[in-house]
Amino acid sequence: MKKYLVLLLLSSLSLSAMAQNACEKLQATAKEECYTALADELEDKIDEHYARLIASSKVSLEEKVQANQDHKDFMNKVAKDCPDAECKSMAYTERLKTLKQAVPKTERKQ
Repeated sequence: MKKYLVLLLLSSLSLSAMAQNACEKLQATAKEECYTALADELEDKIDEHYARLIASSKVSLEEKVQANQDHKDFMNKVAKDCPDAECKSMAYTERLKTLKQAVPKTERKQ
């Protein structure tokens, strides 16, 4: 399971970096649409990570509650602080990097 999560997160990160580079090369309207699609995809990846984490039998109830609150806090902060899809996609990319680093911790049995 840990290997799968790491691979999924790594593939998400490399795809998001490529997509961000592609978005940068577009004209203003297309650029915003590109970043909106990217932000939506990255948000889905983050949501999937938390859903798997909360469903995992290897994570304590306390860690699940904390992860759920962390996720809500992060999403609220992004909604408050990011005025556009480009900002959201950057925030989501950074969050995926953080989650990738946290995978080993979440996979330990309690």
